[in-house]
Amino acid sequence: MEHLFHGQNRHLHSIGFANALSQAIIREGNEENHTIASYEENGRTAPLLEDESLELHGPPWAKEGILKHKHHLEAMDKKSKDRHWNEVFAVIEKGYMKIFTFNMNAKAARSKAKRRPSAGGVVGGGNWADNAEELHSFLLRQTMASTLPPPGYSKTRPHVFALSLPTGAVHLFQAGTSDNVREYVQTANYWSARLSKEPLVGGVSNIEYGWSDNVINTALIGRPESSPTTIGNSGAPRQSIQSSIRSSMDHGTMKPRLPGDKVVLSDWTPPSQSMMASNLMEVDQHKALSAYVKNVEEEMQRHQELRAPLMIAFSPRHPNAGKAMANFEKKSAYLLRELVKFKTYIDALDYANDTRDKIYKEREERLKAEEEAKKEEEQGDEEAAKDEDDMSATALAQSYGSLMSAFDSPQR
Repeated sequence: MEHLFHGQNRHLHSIGFANALSQAIIREGNEENHTIASYEENGRTAPLLEDESLELHGPPWAKEGILKHKHHLEAMDKKSKDRHWNEVFAVIEKGYMKIFTFNMNAKAARSKAKRRPSAGGVVGGGNWADNAEELHSFLLRQTMASTLPPPGYSKTRPHVFALSLPTGAVHLFQAGTSDNVREYVQTANYWSARLSKEPLVGGVSNIEYGWSDNVINTALIGRPESSPTTIGNSGAPRQSIQSSIRSSMDHGTMKPRLPGDKVVLSDWTPPSQSMMASNLMEVDQHKALSAYVKNVEEEMQRHQELRAPLMIAFSPRHPNAGKAMANFEKKSAYLLRELVKFKTYIDALDYANDTRDKIYKEREERLKAEEEAKKEEEQGDEEAAKDEDDMSATALAQSYGSLMSAFDSPQR
């Protein structure tokens, strides 16, 4: 699959087409727009994009084109029922990724016709909106786009990227080239980085997951030492007694020996992700995300330091031992995902900032060149006008001399 548009003029035209398409569909479905997301956008004080002219330059602020789409997962570890690849028209802009199809079924076409106003129904130029159906609208918050490493999805689909949603759903998109994939990923991650609000870190909870101070500190301070093994004939009976104690404890017939065995453990679950939009300016958003990444790195280090104490806080065969370790691994995996996601966000903002600086520099150089060219043109006009004035003065003097000669001739 090749790029849909080539050249800057056609690219600018295509961005305009996508804007008109999405706006037309939004207007037709206006009754569905009173959502929490739209309410938040109306209440924003910081602009979504501080310089909207940047959208005209395409990625990482806007990207569109024809893709192949596959709904891979509906939720974590739950495959989608329909996992076919379908051709779609994708638009990423202003915090959303929308995908459209131009092959509406009869039911969708009738529904669309009923919502269409009878008078003045044509929006924009032509009836293209009549044939477009919005399949999905992805709110780019707490999402992450990532390129599938070689060989991609398969040998026949090498250029594929995944969009992971906070619900656990995953959508796959196939593009024509690796550059195209990179631009979609950069644009999707920029908007998620721009609008995602970082979670609070270090909240205090009374829920016991297996590594509270009550368990860990007690385990370090008061763990009973193992009794020395006796030598001789008494060794066998002693070993038998220990086995009996361990067996009794496994069957719950005696009190637990270690501090972790006494507590009631809850299942650890990741904290809910905030879907509220960040209201910070871009530079402040970068600072907030960087601070969050630093906090996550510190928490991850503290959490890993609990691994060794956790191993001695529970009896090896006690149910709490397995549950505590499962909780520990769940939190470790969550912290790692957060670290990867928010570092990706920071990289996306850094790339956008570098690209913006490059655009501004090129714009400044172009304006400077235009000013110099205009100045040279004005100087040329002034010199030409001066030469013309000099020639006019000379011609006028010659004409005056000829006229005076004509008056003098009869008198002689």
